[in-house]
Amino acid sequence: MNKTFSDALQSTELPRAEIFYILRELTGLNYNEIEFQKDHPVSSDLWDKFTEIVARRKTDEPLQYIFGHSYFYDREYKVDETVLIPRPETELLVDEIINDNKHKQNLRILDIGTGSGCIAISLALHLANSQVDAVDIHPMTIAKENASIHDANIKFSQSNIFSNVTRKYDIIVSNPPYIGKIEYSTLEKQIKNFEPQTALLAEDNGLYFYKKILTELNRFLTYKGALYLEIGATQADKITEIAHAQGYTCRITQDLNGLNRMAKIQLDI
Repeated sequence: MNKTFSDALQSTELPRAEIFYILRELTGLNYNEIEFQKDHPVSSDLWDKFTEIVARRKTDEPLQYIFGHSYFYDREYKVDETVLIPRPETELLVDEIINDNKHKQNLRILDIGTGSGCIAISLALHLANSQVDAVDIHPMTIAKENASIHDANIKFSQSNIFSNVTRKYDIIVSNPPYIGKIEYSTLEKQIKNFEPQTALLAEDNGLYFYKKILTELNRFLTYKGALYLEIGATQADKITEIAHAQGYTCRITQDLNGLNRMAKIQLDI
């Protein structure tokens, strides 16, 4: 007997939302189209691919790595196990930067720890005539591919934070590793077992990279420039304290769940 979409949707092996995600990726059909055709037979090849992906997902492998791409700011990005999967929270960081700077021209922007390149590429495409540089301690193969796919003009340089940076910027942005060891041990298996530890885990209770960036920031941020950081939900007070100690103001913004998620840091002028 031929299998149908209905057979797939009745599966209890994965949440229904994930089943729809898999079917959408395999067929290109949207939710309504799948529902409309749910009793139509599907090919044995499609069913084999579906069951293979379900089996992989049951090992906690993220669907984004299985399919080799994710979505961020209305664009598709290549991803693999060498880069962090883009998160909706980070879209709010990009929103904040664009809203603050959309009327400015010729901005010099630096993205620290670019990973997939999604932040740098989004800013390059939305802030007119900006000069965007992106650095990472790793070679940035995926980020370069994504920049090419989206025709984003970005200069990539391998650098350990500021180690290979030689100029000042109007905007510096980073979504650095900010999870401490204790919190890391409690993460879901799909994160802990598959996403790169170096993109998640930070010493000093998750504060290491914030301290490193802020203590060196004055050499790389223009006088009226701003540093934008994604932060952990419980880190706002500590980051504000660190920023104030270096002579900066710090504005904390909450995400859609009411959690502290972003910090905008500027000179106190």
